[in-house]
Amino acid sequence: MIAYKSDSLRHFIKSEMEQCKMNLSSLASLSGINRGALSKTLNSQPPDPMPFNQLEQITKVFGKPEDWLFEYYIDECFYHGKPNKRRVEPFLIRCGEVGRSDCIEAVLARLVEGEFESSDILFDVAEYLYAGGNVEATINLYETIIEHEKSKDSEKIAISHYRLFRARLSDKHEVNHQLAIRFEPFCDKLPDNYRLEALMKLANIYFSLNLIDQAEIYSRRLFDFSQALYHSVEAKLRSGHSTWSLNAEYQLVVYYGYGFMCMENVYSLRGDYKKAGVYTEGYTDLSWFPGLDEHGHKEVKSFSKFAMQNKMHFKLALGNEDAIEECITWIEENPNELLTTLLYIIRTANYSGYCIDSIVERFHKQVEEFPHEATNYSQNITLSFNRYVRVCIEYALYYFNQRKYEQARNYAVKALNADVGINNGKYIFARLAPLFEHFSDLIPSN
Repeated sequence: MIAYKSDSLRHFIKSEMEQCKMNLSSLASLSGINRGALSKTLNSQPPDPMPFNQLEQITKVFGKPEDWLFEYYIDECFYHGKPNKRRVEPFLIRCGEVGRSDCIEAVLARLVEGEFESSDILFDVAEYLYAGGNVEATINLYETIIEHEKSKDSEKIAISHYRLFRARLSDKHEVNHQLAIRFEPFCDKLPDNYRLEALMKLANIYFSLNLIDQAEIYSRRLFDFSQALYHSVEAKLRSGHSTWSLNAEYQLVVYYGYGFMCMENVYSLRGDYKKAGVYTEGYTDLSWFPGLDEHGHKEVKSFSKFAMQNKMHFKLALGNEDAIEECITWIEENPNELLTTLLYIIRTANYSGYCIDSIVERFHKQVEEFPHEATNYSQNITLSFNRYVRVCIEYALYYFNQRKYEQARNYAVKALNADVGINNGKYIFARLAPLFEHFSDLIPSN
């Protein structure tokens, strides 16, 4: 708990001056602060409030830690009882940068004691810290804005919800589900650049939860919104605009192509590979997209590669057994795509009754060596981890259908153990129902 005394800040500074045998003139000279301004800050009755940069300059002169006297500076932010933006804003930013969350909380407590009119200050500070990578320091700031901002439909509220949503995403699916539910009502109130990214995140969360109907809602919204933005850009370019900037995490072509991929994924997961293939065509060749720079052309090539891969998968899923060899060649040329392509091969074999013993054994070692723990949240890590779980499920079903029960049981255990880290057991239990009937000991006791 921080204690405050109105004269503590000046008391400590003057005590340090005495210990260092320093007078006002020498402190002013060493700190670069005007002697008159320094005198008004330290000696006037009542003293002038101290600008935060003065405290920083004085701190350097005495060789103290950056956050020296931070807890005593809080009163300076509320001189005459009201918050002063010129002092509150730089102080909160520096507190966030050096990890003084206690001082941030103390300032927030003072701000909300009276009539709250400081959301602009807090929002500017939070956005500055967020952009600088000090995400943890922004949590209480955004929460305070959400709780106390008078206009609940403001863009600031929507962005604050979005920042908290992004900051709290983890490798726990149910946690992400609750975060999505809390954030969803504010998605459409975001500026275009944030809205695109938010729709992509929401679609991915629902895909990871196997909630395909919900995934379709956000996939469709991403698809429609990115299409609308593309047509808007195209119209501006036709009317004479030479450039156009989205100011988003990715270029517009990424969201445009990803909208097609998400819709493709919806129909693929429902087993409608012909309809999925229609959306595949939409991102197969995006080289025509306006405004592509070097990075944009790389993204276009990536989309083309994914399209080629998925067309091959769909051929296989539609019963073209010859596509298996095509898939094997693809894995050899693109080892990072092992899990995705192997999943299609084994799943198709399970549905169609193909014997693929040689393929299953051929890639057994690579599957065994896949990392079994996702230590921090990353969309790519989480999606790969999900694919690993699904490959284990399909391996278990394949071996079970081949009456190789020991191998089937081993892979069922791998899927169950791996899923502890991603908290998504409903899909596993549904897919492995035949094995649970055969191996009663696999069923959890609670």
